[in-house]
Amino acid sequence: MLLQAFFQVLFTHLLRLWRMYISAGVLFLAVSVLVLSAPPSTFPANHTVTIAPGTTVTGTARLLAHEHIIRSPLLFRLLVDVLPAGQGVQSGMYLFEKPVTVFRVVWNTTHALTGLRAVRLTFPEGTPVRSMSTLLTSALPSFDGEKFTALALPQEGYLFPDTYFFSPNTTPQETIALMRANFDNHSNWKKGIMLSETKEREAVILASILEAEGKTLEDKQIIAGILLKRMQLQMPLQVDATFGYAYGRTGYVPTRADIEGDSPYNSYRMRGLPPTPINNPGEVSLHAAVTPLQTPYLYYLTGSDGLMHYANTFAQHIENQKKFFK
Repeated sequence: MLLQAFFQVLFTHLLRLWRMYISAGVLFLAVSVLVLSAPPSTFPANHTVTIAPGTTVTGTARLLAHEHIIRSPLLFRLLVDVLPAGQGVQSGMYLFEKPVTVFRVVWNTTHALTGLRAVRLTFPEGTPVRSMSTLLTSALPSFDGEKFTALALPQEGYLFPDTYFFSPNTTPQETIALMRANFDNHSNWKKGIMLSETKEREAVILASILEAEGKTLEDKQIIAGILLKRMQLQMPLQVDATFGYAYGRTGYVPTRADIEGDSPYNSYRMRGLPPTPINNPGEVSLHAAVTPLQTPYLYYLTGSDGLMHYANTFAQHIENQKKFFK
C-alpha cells in the first residue's frame, strides 16, 4: 500500500515535471521562432534582391540571409514547406522597402509579390525593334535587351506602338507576347477588308514605310497610292527610309555606294517592297496602307516647310526639290 502511494506520488511528480519541460520547450521554441522571424538589425531598407530562374529554396534562403533580409535560412525553408504557398519560390527582382518578418518574405517570394511598381513606357508610332530594345533596357535595368532584339526582329511590324505598363521583372518573351497581342487587338484598320496572310504582311510592310514617309492620314494614303503605282509600273520604290532601317539609323540619307549596293533594303535598285517591315507602324499607317488614294502623282517629297509636295513627272519633282529644299 505504501509502495503504491510512493509510485503514485512519483508518477504525479514526473508528470508535473514533464508538463513543465514540455511547456518550457514550447515556450523556448516560440521565443526562438519569434526572434528568428524578426528582420535582422542590419536589414537594408529599399534594397532589391534578384532570385535567378531555377534557384532552389535552399539557394534562395542562403541568398536572402546573405543580403540580410532574413535571419535564419533554416526557418525560411521550413516555412516555405508548411505555409500555404504559391508554386514555390518565384524568380525575379524583389524590392524590400522596409524590414519585414520572414513570414512576409516567404509569402512574397512564393507569390511573386515583388514590391516593384510597374514602369510606364511609351513607344511612338514607327519605333523599330532595335529602338524598342534601347528604350526597354533604359527603363528596366534587368531587362535582357539582346535577347529581346533577337526574338523580336522576326516580329518587326507586329509589335504595336502604344503606352505599356511593364513589371520591372518582365521578360523579353512576355514583352513581345503583350505587344503582339495588342497588335492583334487593333484590327479596325482592316475591318471589312479580306486579306490573305501574304496580303496582310505586304500591308504591314507598306504601312511601316508610310509611317516613316508621311504625317497625316491623307498624306499617307496619297503616298500609298504612289508607291503601289510605282510597283505596278515596275519602278523601284526609291524610299530613303529603307536604308535607315538597314543601317539602324533614323533619318539616314543613302550615299551613292548605298544606292549601288545589293542590300535587300536598297529600294533604289530592288523592285517591290522590302523583305520585312522597317518599323512598327501605328493604326493610322496601317489603315492608309489598305485605303490608298488614286492620284495622278508619281513623286513626292517633304519640304523644308514640313509639308508634302507632289509631282506628276520627274521634271516637276526636280522643280519641287529646288523650290522647297532650303
